[in-house]
Amino acid sequence: MNCRKGDLARIVRSQAGNEGRMVSVVEAVTREQAQQMEPFVGWWRGPCGPLWLVQPLQPLRVHTTEGEFLSFTMEPCVIEDAWLRPIRGEGLDDETPAGEELPQAVGA
Repeated sequence: MNCRKGDLARIVRSQAGNEGRMVSVVEAVTREQAQQMEPFVGWWRGPCGPLWLVQPLQPLRVHTTEGEFLSFTMEPCVIEDAWLRPIRGEGLDDETPAGEELPQAVGA
């Protein structure tokens, strides 16, 4: 699983053109739970992995099953875990060791 509850995530796959849009991961849901939500907005195809209820942080495009654009939404929606990449700060401090000398500008 890519995401965890509470993560900020970027959509990396979308059939509606939402790649790059940011969402907040609310909770894991089953396919049955997702299909009972009103209004229902969801993105997955056929058999899929874990699903997340997400809150968009930017308007998301909504389209028909035939691919026709309908509107934008800021309503919570369901997205497959494989279509999301979490944004976390883990490990960022380890990229440059504390004792490492930083590069200097030429002529400095």
